[in-house]
Amino acid sequence: MLYFSRWTFYQCLIIIALIILAFIVDQFSQDIAIPVSSSEDETITPMLMTLLFISIVVGLCSLWMYFQTKKSSTFLQHQFWDKMPGIITVIFSVTLIIFLTLFMLTPLQDQRWFMYVMIYYFLYMINLLVLSVIHVSKKELPNPNKILYSGITTVFALFVIIFFI
Repeated sequence: MLYFSRWTFYQCLIIIALIILAFIVDQFSQDIAIPVSSSEDETITPMLMTLLFISIVVGLCSLWMYFQTKKSSTFLQHQFWDKMPGIITVIFSVTLIIFLTLFMLTPLQDQRWFMYVMIYYFLYMINLLVLSVIHVSKKELPNPNKILYSGITTVFALFVIIFFI
C-alpha cells in the first residue's frame, strides 16, 4: 500500500488550488488583464487583481515548500544549495528564451492553459531564486523562516516591478 504523509496531501491540495485558481482567473480574464492605453481609474482594479493573483500564486508556492520542509528534514541542507543562485539563474534564463521563442513561433496565445502553467513556473522559479539567495546569505535562519522571507521578498519585488512598468 502506498503511504502519503499529511504534508504530501497538503501539497496535493496546493496543486489543486493552483488549478482552480487558473480556472477562476480564466473566467475573469477581462478583469485581470491590464489594458495598455487606458485611464488611471480603469487600470487600478485590474492592477490590484494582478497583484492579488501574484500574491496567491507565490504564497501557495511558498506554502508548498514549507510543507516540504515538514516532510523532509534534509530540504535545503545539501551543499548543492550553496550554488543554487547561479544554477537557477541559468535555468531561468534558458527557459525564458525557450518560452519567448515558442511564443513568437507558435500560437501560444490560443492555449491559455499553457500560459497559466508558464506563469506558475516563472513565479515559482523567481521564488526559488530568491529562496536560494536568502539561503546562501542567511545560513543561520531556520528553513521555514527562509521560505517565509523568500515569499514576502518575491511578492514585494514583483509588486515594485509591476508598479514601475
